[in-house]
Amino acid sequence: MRLANDTIAVKLGPVALTLRATLRAAFTLERRYEGFGTLSQAIALGEYGAFADLIEATCEDPLAGEALIQQLAAHNLIENIIELRDPLLRLVTMLAGADEENTNTAGPKITFEEYFTQLYRIGTGWLSWTPDQTWNASPAEIIEAYKGRREMLAAIFGKSDNGKSHDLTKMDKDERKRLWERLRAKQCQ
Repeated sequence: MRLANDTIAVKLGPVALTLRATLRAAFTLERRYEGFGTLSQAIALGEYGAFADLIEATCEDPLAGEALIQQLAAHNLIENIIELRDPLLRLVTMLAGADEENTNTAGPKITFEEYFTQLYRIGTGWLSWTPDQTWNASPAEIIEAYKGRREMLAAIFGKSDNGKSHDLTKMDKDERKRLWERLRAKQCQ
């Protein structure tokens, strides 16, 4: 997963800006378009409203985003649409959490709403981020931070005999007690 790839720079005439794939933008746009397929199709067809929605939801600088949207509306030329189409389609795939390096589709199928809700829970629960920090993180950042947290917990608590990280929900009372005692002992050192 490439964390540096969660932004896309676009330029139209004198207006240049950075678009960022945040969890908030992903959740909002997926819901508004009832799926990323619909949004992708609208972008591919050059629909002004889809361009404007995507730019508005992902622009790091709202004033620059508004300027780009106005520039696009004033000069809705086919060249402008072609120039923006491919970067915006890449941005949609980033919002969907697509990762060029990981095409593994194994595991249970869930909706995007469930996926984004899980990412929100991970950000605010496991990672102890504020809701605002979580909404403004990209799906890739949340996943990588979660992996780091799991590695940290495995380093603190160790792994079980089968090599997997400890799962507190599947332990009996005595196992949890021993694990918490080990944590307290490490904190006192």
